[in-house]
Amino acid sequence: VTTELEEVAPTAIEEEEIDATEEEIIEEKEIEIADEPEPTVAEAAEEEAPKPSLESILELGNQQIQEGNFYTALHTYEDGLKTYPESPALRYTYAKGLLKYREDVAGTKKQLKTLLEYDSQNTDAFYLLGEIEEIQENYTAAKSNFEQVIAIDTNYTNANYRLANLLANKFEGME
Repeated sequence: VTTELEEVAPTAIEEEEIDATEEEIIEEKEIEIADEPEPTVAEAAEEEAPKPSLESILELGNQQIQEGNFYTALHTYEDGLKTYPESPALRYTYAKGLLKYREDVAGTKKQLKTLLEYDSQNTDAFYLLGEIEEIQENYTAAKSNFEQVIAIDTNYTNANYRLANLLANKFEGME
């Protein structure tokens, strides 16, 4: 006659199967870990290194520009945007650099529009867009951007001047 305890208690053979199963699981985990590639030195350093501050990125980029390393500065700003994508100062500085050093009008406009998605009241972004549009002879778009600047800041002297000049020379008698 067997007791309930004997029916529930595992036999020695069943215990070996349990132990074997646990050992197999441990071996599988070790194999999975061993299959993962070791991080490169750069990846390990990147994980451990603290992120540079926004101020240090801007300072480094400005220093590189002063030294005449324009493209290096642009890379510094671009890399900084990966860490601080919502920074109006960094994005504006990068946009101006794209325009001045690469003459990349499309890239500049894209950066300024992205900046305005984060900061819809950024007068400098609207003003620079207005200048670009005026140079490209997109006078209606230029007018709209200068008006946007003035709507935000009525004392933005350059925008007032550019808008008045644009209205006098390109929109005279059109209203």
